[in-house]
Amino acid sequence: MRLIILDTLKDEELHGYAISEKITEEYGIKKPSPGIIYPTLASLRKAGLIEVCSSGPRDRKTYRITPAGRKYLEKKAEELNKAKTTLRNLGEFHKLGGHELMHVLTETIKEMNSIDERKREELGRILRETTRKIEAILEGEK
Repeated sequence: MRLIILDTLKDEELHGYAISEKITEEYGIKKPSPGIIYPTLASLRKAGLIEVCSSGPRDRKTYRITPAGRKYLEKKAEELNKAKTTLRNLGEFHKLGGHELMHVLTETIKEMNSIDERKREELGRILRETTRKIEAILEGEK
């Protein structure tokens, strides 16, 4: 997320919430949580890659990239492009219903010990069938 946040700040000064919104808008992913954004901003600031350019109401800080941050982005251009591609792919996956699928799979894993044998068998059948269908689609793309 470091590179994505730096890249988001390369053209404009933004506060943490606006960074989060811009990432969501650009990549189509769920808004990164404050627990990801603010510690990353603190780390980038400590490394000298960004700086606070102003503080507003409720201690809302606006950040900008530093010359060192721009050099870092240039140096990490290949890694940045991979991260951007991954986030765009994740955004597309979410649009297809992938976010809901990931959520229900997470909940299923949490509940496995309380699911009876009949339901487990049905889940197994559905998962195997879905896996085969997805693999067939992906194989058709190659």
